[in-house]
Amino acid sequence: MVSVSTRSGRSCRGFTLLDLLVSLAVIAVLMSFLLPALESARIGAERVKCATQLREAGIGTMAFAIDSDDKLMPSIWDASEMPRRGPRADQAVYLRVGVVPGRSEQTQWDAMGHLIDGDYVATHELFYCPSHTAEFTFDAYANARKSGEGEIVSNYHYRVDQGYDSRRLSRLNPSMALAADSMRSPEEFNHQVGANVLAADFSTAWFDDEQGEFVSKLSDPYAWF
Repeated sequence: MVSVSTRSGRSCRGFTLLDLLVSLAVIAVLMSFLLPALESARIGAERVKCATQLREAGIGTMAFAIDSDDKLMPSIWDASEMPRRGPRADQAVYLRVGVVPGRSEQTQWDAMGHLIDGDYVATHELFYCPSHTAEFTFDAYANARKSGEGEIVSNYHYRVDQGYDSRRLSRLNPSMALAADSMRSPEEFNHQVGANVLAADFSTAWFDDEQGEFVSKLSDPYAWF
C-alpha cells in the first residue's frame, strides 16, 4: 500500500494493487460496451459515404445524358453489344476493359468509366467504397491509371439490361435501379448486410440484406432491381 504524508504529519491511504485491478476491470467492461458502438458508428459512416459517392456518380450520369441526347453510358456487356455471347451483367463493374473475345482488341472505357473519360466526375476514387475489403481497391489500379492502359474494376455495379429502352434516361421508371454496390461475387460485396442502390431519379436507398438474398440471387443479377 502506498501512503502519502500531509502537512499535518498524518498519512493518507493510497491506491492498492487491488484498487488498480478493479479499476482496470471496470475500464475493460466499459470498453466492451463502447467498442461495438464505435464499430457500428464506423460502419454507418462508411455506408453514408458510399451512398454519397453513388449519388455523385448519378449527377455525373445526368450530365452525360444531357450531353448525349438523353442516352446513358454504353457498355460492351449489354446483350445488344454481344449478340453471340448474350448479356454479361456480372461484368458491369468494369470502368475500363481490356481484350474481350469477339469485341475489343484494346483497352477501352466502359459503363460508368465513361464518366471518368468525359470528366463528368472529379476523381476515380468516387467508384471505390470505403467498406470494400476485397482486392479491387482504388490503390490497386494506381499503375493502370498512370499508364492509361489496363483493366480497372470498380466497387459499383452499373445496370446492363437489354430492356433499357434504348438507354434513354427520360424513358426510365424513376424508381428503377441504375447502379448499386458490386454484386459480382459475395467476396466483392462492399457491406456486410446490404447495399446502396442508385435509382434512375438519382436518389439513393439502402437495400437491407439481413437474410443474405444477394448470395442466393447471383445467378440472376437483376432479380432484385
